[in-house]
Amino acid sequence: MSGPANYSQPCLPFVRDSDTSVAAAESMRDLAPAARGRIYAAICLATNGLTGDEIEARLKMKHQSVGPRIKELRGQGKPRRVPWPVLIVGYGSRLTRGHRPATVWYAVGREPKGASDAGTE
Repeated sequence: MSGPANYSQPCLPFVRDSDTSVAAAESMRDLAPAARGRIYAAICLATNGLTGDEIEARLKMKHQSVGPRIKELRGQGKPRRVPWPVLIVGYGSRLTRGHRPATVWYAVGREPKGASDAGTE
């Protein structure tokens, strides 16, 4: 494997040493900004936050697209690989359609009272 491509935009999440993961990240280079914007807007508009599963259902997006965009919006990665501030925080959980607990995502500054010091993610 030749390693991750040099992206002109922030590096998209991928699994190290996985050719298919690198290829998937590369294929999203032009699509990721719009998907990230749609997800962030949905979270901002949600009074009670949204889980990844709720985002998938509401926006009719696949899990494989939503998960990495959430990762980008929360500024995950060491060293931090995105040139914008952390835009979402996780606090609390709700059950998914599959009856499993999932983190609820809120826009920074819109999380429940008292949540800013005790986020789950």
